[in-house]
Amino acid sequence: MKKVLFLFCLSLFVFSCDKDDDDLTADLVNDRGLNDAPYLLAGEYIVASRFPASEMSSFQGKKLEEIEYYLKNKPTQAEVRVYNGSTGDEPGTLVYSKSVTVEMDAESWNLHTLSDDIEITGEDMWIAVRLVLNAEDQTIGCDVGPAVTNGDWISSSTDNIWTTYREFTSPEVSINWNIRGHISN
Repeated sequence: MKKVLFLFCLSLFVFSCDKDDDDLTADLVNDRGLNDAPYLLAGEYIVASRFPASEMSSFQGKKLEEIEYYLKNKPTQAEVRVYNGSTGDEPGTLVYSKSVTVEMDAESWNLHTLSDDIEITGEDMWIAVRLVLNAEDQTIGCDVGPAVTNGDWISSSTDNIWTTYREFTSPEVSINWNIRGHISN
């Protein structure tokens, strides 16, 4: 009986140590785990999480090494982007852009290792995913909300204006994108 109890406890321990899809181990996180993905109409979008200088200053001198994002369904095209700085409510300089169309997986957290690490200068950093959709679909993941400041930025090719997703949906939907950054130690 003791062996059975021991094996049962051991199996519980092993399963509890398994990586959870909602594991918030990234250094730069605005979301509170996975919930779903909102419907976006056909078109081109850039969705982003913004990390202000007040948060980035503690990482100054380190490097952004990886970007993690959740996709419910695969878009026609996808690209990860990183911007340094801000101009008002818009990202500053594009410092990294890489197509991830061939490496992305649906219903999964996707991890992209940057081909060149990005040094953190202490200014605002925007981590973004550009999506191209040929039809209405649910692609980029989000949490259940409520939205935090800077967790739900979006720009569409129809207007090229950066806004929060709350404003984009006339403030019906309050979420945060599942977009995260991993920083070197």
